[in-house]
Amino acid sequence: QGLGYEDLDDAAARAIRVAYARPAPFRLEGVWLDPMVARKLQVLLESGLNILLDGPQGCGKTTLVRALASSLGIDERTVSSPTFTLMHAYEGGRIDPVVHMDAYRLEGEDESELLELGWDAPVRTGALTLIEWGERIERVLEGLLDEAPARIALAHRDETSRDASLTLPGGWQSRPGFDALASMGEGDTPPNRPGFPFSSE
Repeated sequence: QGLGYEDLDDAAARAIRVAYARPAPFRLEGVWLDPMVARKLQVLLESGLNILLDGPQGCGKTTLVRALASSLGIDERTVSSPTFTLMHAYEGGRIDPVVHMDAYRLEGEDESELLELGWDAPVRTGALTLIEWGERIERVLEGLLDEAPARIALAHRDETSRDASLTLPGGWQSRPGFDALASMGEGDTPPNRPGFPFSSE
């Protein structure tokens, strides 16, 4: 005899409800990464959102966090990589707090690791979380979140410039400012717009 919905445990039933409630994600490819992208992206951000930042070492994940923080009114000089401390919290901006995490040193096998580090608190209690190396804990995060996280994957275009591919929850498409961000996915270097100083990372 097959199992019915009523036979599932609470966690499994919740996961199914969440999956069916989520609109299809929106993908934006080939965005030339510069401060303008950060300024347009921050318009969509609010407390309680989670963004995974993926890409190889030196591709600009911390640089992007610094630009987003600055666009939110946080002193960018306070932003640094949390590779060794694992988590930084930045206060005083339009969204307060912004929690900056680095999952590079985590195993990502189960929730116990995140619970021991206290990482469940920011993702459950309404902080804006920006998680470098987020792919390492993505599977575990799915059990903690009601909405799929956004993802920004960075890649080297050349020594001093980067491309970004954005995967945003489908619900973001109704937010003010979404069309301005979506229009940036043309893949060409915009004229007269400086990029980030990636060569200094």
